[in-house]
Amino acid sequence: MSRGISRYDINDLEIVDAVELASDGTTAIATGVTVVSTTSSTKRVVVSGIYLIEDPSTRVEPKDKIVLTGTTGADGTYTVDSVVSDVVVVVVEAIADSTGGTAEFRHPPGALRTGFDPTGKINIAAHNVQDAIGELDTAAINDAQHRVLRHLIHFVETNSPGDGFGVGPYYCETNYQANVFPIDETWYETSAKLKRICRWEGTYNINKTFATEKWIVYKSDGVNPAADATDTISYVGVIESNRTRTLVVH
Repeated sequence: MSRGISRYDINDLEIVDAVELASDGTTAIATGVTVVSTTSSTKRVVVSGIYLIEDPSTRVEPKDKIVLTGTTGADGTYTVDSVVSDVVVVVVEAIADSTGGTAEFRHPPGALRTGFDPTGKINIAAHNVQDAIGELDTAAINDAQHRVLRHLIHFVETNSPGDGFGVGPYYCETNYQANVFPIDETWYETSAKLKRICRWEGTYNINKTFATEKWIVYKSDGVNPAADATDTISYVGVIESNRTRTLVVH
């Protein structure tokens, strides 16, 4: 019975097959290939005992990867730029002169071969899925990173740190006017008071209602402010009617 057409029966340069699409970047085309030499000036890698063009089972093409080990000075992972012959490839990256060693040829990640339209996207400029996901990963923050963001939204009104700002216990120091009315409250990473996390400051009207409230969040050095927000408060009698907030990013 005929097995039909397989990936070895077609021009692989023009068709992305199932194996290539499924590759995670470590899928081997050929392993243990003998390296004869690498040449810095031409970026050529010469191998032996393989047919990189003629043998469909070991056919290599541009953008495939070649991993060199055991050479006299060119170990590393390179990208195939062109296939010159059954035993010679040119790589994209700079490569040192060397002899000996072995090579493994690999398919690149399949997602590199899937297009992506970045039009209108904020954090993505890539035109393939692999690079687009990489750009998203760079732009995103995880739960632990979010917990320690020194953004005012984490501190305004609450003016206190959560977990993630040191081993603690966190230390808060409050100062008062006339021993009754708080005028500032500062949170430190420890009781040694070497690094500030955030601070609240208040001023009063004659009737002891708040005239202003200010929140400050500090950079990781614990000294320099990262941002602050100042509220100027208006009243009808002693009842707050409105407030105006001014934000400053340092």
